[in-house]
Amino acid sequence: MTKATRAEWVSFGAFGLNILTLAFAFGVVWADVQDHEMRLTKQEVKMDTLIPKLERIEVGVQFLAERAREDRERSK
Repeated sequence: MTKATRAEWVSFGAFGLNILTLAFAFGVVWADVQDHEMRLTKQEVKMDTLIPKLERIEVGVQFLAERAREDRERSK
């Protein structure tokens, strides 16, 4: 068995640092993905409560538009 040279030890160290850097980067990306998923879930919940309200508003606006048309026709 031969003894590792100084250059080999440096390359082993660099390889180890690269592995640690990749693991850290993966952790950061994973945390970002989890954060975005949580934020999307919250937005979906908000949209689920907002859509029925918007539908009710739309029905009210349609009713008022029809009534305004009828009032204009009557006033002619």
